[in-house]
Amino acid sequence: FDEPTVECILLNRATRSLPLYLQMCGRGSRTTAAKREFVIIDMGNNIEAHGLWHEPRDWEYVFWSGEMKDKRDQAPVKPCPDCKSIVATATKECPYCGHQFEMVQTQECEAVEIQTQELEIDWSYLKHKNWSDMSIPELMERAKIGNPNTGMPYKTKWIIHCIMERPNPRPLLEEFAKLKGYLPAWIDKCLSEHAKTEAKRIIRNYNNPILNPTL
Repeated sequence: FDEPTVECILLNRATRSLPLYLQMCGRGSRTTAAKREFVIIDMGNNIEAHGLWHEPRDWEYVFWSGEMKDKRDQAPVKPCPDCKSIVATATKECPYCGHQFEMVQTQECEAVEIQTQELEIDWSYLKHKNWSDMSIPELMERAKIGNPNTGMPYKTKWIIHCIMERPNPRPLLEEFAKLKGYLPAWIDKCLSEHAKTEAKRIIRNYNNPILNPTL
């Protein structure tokens, strides 16, 4: 299709494809001696998805990111109240009809320095609380308090042991991993190692004549 005299493009559909959007608009972009501009009527609001047809684009970013819309440099737009043309929000005068946009004055706000004070929590009550009733943050603080006799903090394995002794430990492991910044693979590893340990314990108890009188 090559018809340079086309003066109006009617986009009667929406598309997610940037190449298709540019191709449809490009049908009217061919110039002649008597034609230097054309009109785009966007019935599908494609401008919200792809921006102004003629605006510059970072094609290297579009190619490598896989995003057909470069959201980093996407300029906001507004309609002209007189000719209904779509122009950039920062436009002061409509390039199509000469309408003068009223510039909104913004009031500068003073920067207010906010001082925050970290609340100090007395975790000593954890010494008398059953570990099976503790939340994940409480277990982490209880581990810092450590052994009351030696004063040595408990290691991470102690927290994992407390979690594994509870029914459905996965959600608790996920919460602990999120607080510590561990990867999801760490959770699967903990569950796998616990399952192996439990299997060994069951076999060991089964082979113990004291615990299994049937032997």
